[in-house]
Amino acid sequence: MSKIDCIKSLKYSFDRTKRWREGVLQKWPDDTRNLRAIAFLRRFSDEIPNMSEAQWETVAGHFHWASDNWHQSLSLVTRRVGYCPITTLDMFIGNLALVLSQNAKAAA
Repeated sequence: MSKIDCIKSLKYSFDRTKRWREGVLQKWPDDTRNLRAIAFLRRFSDEIPNMSEAQWETVAGHFHWASDNWHQSLSLVTRRVGYCPITTLDMFIGNLALVLSQNAKAAA
């Protein structure tokens, strides 16, 4: 699978989770973690089209648009943004690669 397809998948996940967090914020306006998550997800969505080769290489071996591991891991890590110390795109990619590897080992 290509880097461009991976970028599209990541951007879609950032945008979808940001919209979900905006809905959660309406329900729980005093929970500042949602504001933080929305801001980080917006920034990651803006930055991901410029994904570096190093970032791509970190996840390339795990990426496939039809992979359950990819989608489950991406969903989990994206939902962690704002609640765990994932404050940069590099940190996000590193966390995603870790979860992808752990899930692949558990499935083996």
